[in-house]
Amino acid sequence: MTDPLPDWLSPIIVKELRQGLRSRAFVTLFAVLQIAMLFCLMAAAENSESSMGRQTASAFFWMVSGGMLLAALPLRGINALSGEIKGNTLEILSLTPLTSWRIVMGKWAALFLQGVLMVITLLPYVVLRYFVGGIDLVGELRILGTMVAGCAVLTAFGVGLSPILHRTVGRILLGVGVVFAMQFLGSVLMALRFGRGTGIDPEFLILATLFLTPLVVLEAIELAVRLLAPVGENTAWRQRLLALAIIGVSGIIGWITGEAKVGTILAAILTAPVLLGALLGDAPLIPTLYEPPGFLKRNALFRRFSGLFLQPGLASGGAFVVLAVGLLFFFFGYRFDDGDVNRILCFAVGALIVPLALVRAMPKHRGGLYFLFQGAGLLLFFLCMLLGNDGLKLFSGLYPTTGLLVTLSGTVPDIARLILTLLVTGAAGVGLVIAAVRERAAISRIRVAEPAPEP
Repeated sequence: MTDPLPDWLSPIIVKELRQGLRSRAFVTLFAVLQIAMLFCLMAAAENSESSMGRQTASAFFWMVSGGMLLAALPLRGINALSGEIKGNTLEILSLTPLTSWRIVMGKWAALFLQGVLMVITLLPYVVLRYFVGGIDLVGELRILGTMVAGCAVLTAFGVGLSPILHRTVGRILLGVGVVFAMQFLGSVLMALRFGRGTGIDPEFLILATLFLTPLVVLEAIELAVRLLAPVGENTAWRQRLLALAIIGVSGIIGWITGEAKVGTILAAILTAPVLLGALLGDAPLIPTLYEPPGFLKRNALFRRFSGLFLQPGLASGGAFVVLAVGLLFFFFGYRFDDGDVNRILCFAVGALIVPLALVRAMPKHRGGLYFLFQGAGLLLFFLCMLLGNDGLKLFSGLYPTTGLLVTLSGTVPDIARLILTLLVTGAAGVGLVIAAVRERAAISRIRVAEPAPEP
């Protein structure tokens, strides 16, 4: 009897899934998980009459399950594409009909399916613990489902950052992403377990996990696709549409649950890689890059929207960032008469665009240099706090990242620092506008005529 998998699954999924299930790492993790679950079940049976014993057994169960789903499997994803790059096998894959998107999606799907297999093997232990220890079965299944969503997201970011993990910026992004994801998942699990103990509406956390997980997974996959795709392929439009969807969904969930500010902050963090990539990206002078995607060609309004917001480069990327930030302020409920927020916003805008203006002049390694400049602002902030020198704090107005951190620490900025920040930010903004205008002019000279819409 022939194997039916190749008939209905992507070849890359079949290949990676077969190799993954036979790998020593998966076999070891699977065996450790089963042994730990048996030990946990026996401990629950022996301490079924003791409340403390049941809690200890439950804590051990979730510690092992969370370690496997939220740490061990996602960490396997960091070598998903870096191994292909080091082994120079991506060129061979590019000769096949497989696109960059299908390759990355196949890598992620194979790892996630291994996680689903582990979850399926956990279900009997959850049911047995219900009969042995009297646990809340519905609550336990809800937590397990949340862990599955967390596994999907963390594995996707592991695969998405895999092509750049050999660089310092990739490792920094991975570390920041893991810390943020662990904090958010911890809040969700605590809310599911203890109700409102986290200070955030549990309904918001549940809805955000349910509806944002697919979008965030696709966003993380697109990060890797952008690094692997040919220069002549426009992958920016998918990333940016996903970012707008994340902002919209987060904002709507925040409004529904009364957590508008939390939803906006969550959306800003989740879409930060796309927004930063839109500002740091180049605009190669290749005509096909600036043709709208096929499904946007039929309507003149959609073609105009694509040309303004969804093309590579600083000009379109800057317009997209303005649109995205405007939506974030809309869902946040921003008020123009809020003086504290206005001061923070002044420094935040400067912290974004001043390092950007510095790195736009660099031909490559812009991402690493951008984080290097932000790190310099952080070091200057620590120096300001250590010395407590008013003159040094005044000088921090020349570098808005430091000024933002000083302001967030509780120090009210004086008028001199605000003026310095506005002047530096204005100069950086003018430089970026000039660069965007020149880029748009260069693109207009090489763009092919747009085809007339089909009747």
